[in-house]
Amino acid sequence: MNMSALTRRLCTVVLAGVLLGAGASSAFAQDVSKEELERFQAHLDKGGRLLEKKQYEDAIIELKRARRIIDHPKISLSIAGAYGKWGRCAKARKEYSALLGRKKVDEEILDKASAGIEGLDTCVDTGTLAVSCSPEHAQVSIDGGEAMACPVRTDLKVGSHKLEVSAGGFKATSETAEIEPDQTTKVSVSLSPITVKRQKDKTVEAPADVEPARPEWQTWASWGGIGLGGALLGAGLVNDAMSVGRADDIAAAQNAGNLTRARQLEADADAAYTRSVIFYSSGAVFLATGLTLQFVDFETDAGATTSVGFTATGISTRVDW
Repeated sequence: MNMSALTRRLCTVVLAGVLLGAGASSAFAQDVSKEELERFQAHLDKGGRLLEKKQYEDAIIELKRARRIIDHPKISLSIAGAYGKWGRCAKARKEYSALLGRKKVDEEILDKASAGIEGLDTCVDTGTLAVSCSPEHAQVSIDGGEAMACPVRTDLKVGSHKLEVSAGGFKATSETAEIEPDQTTKVSVSLSPITVKRQKDKTVEAPADVEPARPEWQTWASWGGIGLGGALLGAGLVNDAMSVGRADDIAAAQNAGNLTRARQLEADADAAYTRSVIFYSSGAVFLATGLTLQFVDFETDAGATTSVGFTATGISTRVDW
């Protein structure tokens, strides 16, 4: 006879004894009301169904609730058997021993209790493992078995057990759980997200507003040409200023009949004019060259065109881009 059938038969036997009037004199049913009998039957029936589903922990809770209403030896026998099947060997032995120590118990029940204690020699101690996960959709595999959705609560043999926890987009991890007899081992696992490293763009672009570096020689030559050209043009202006009164002196000498003096002054005027031409032309060339070096980038195709021209007032310099 299986345990659930035994429980249902137990319910029938106990209820029959109480309803026949044995409640007043029975050692098991003392002043049990109708409402208590209904609750007793409900707990006993539910315990039987849970035993059929092998949900031993919940079944034991229901059977103990029934026993608090009517303490019948057969209920204790069922509880002890449930503890043994659940792997709570020490608690099963304790229940059997308590039953053997009771008085006024049928020999049949005592024999079953003795046989139950002997059967515990092959009982395998177990404990409960409770696993919680982050993220909550993680999967848990125990000792390489089939993956289960987290959270996980299961009974395992006493000892070490390897847990593999994984989830999409997260780094898998391994944990070891130590299961103790008749204890609940809680394990909390937090997985780290997988981060993808982005490759850095090694292309370096020069800022649009930064001009390329100018060769040092070009800088020195540019300013040197501008300086020298300006100095020569200045010398030409000074030379012209000194020649302003020379025409009047020539006219005065001619009027005075001093031809020698007049010819000397004319020769000086010609020499001054020649110097001015040299100063202006060479100064313009140096200045134009300096300006060209200042504004032209020899690394590019585009550049400036410099031209020097003579006007009525002197020499002009023009830079075209």
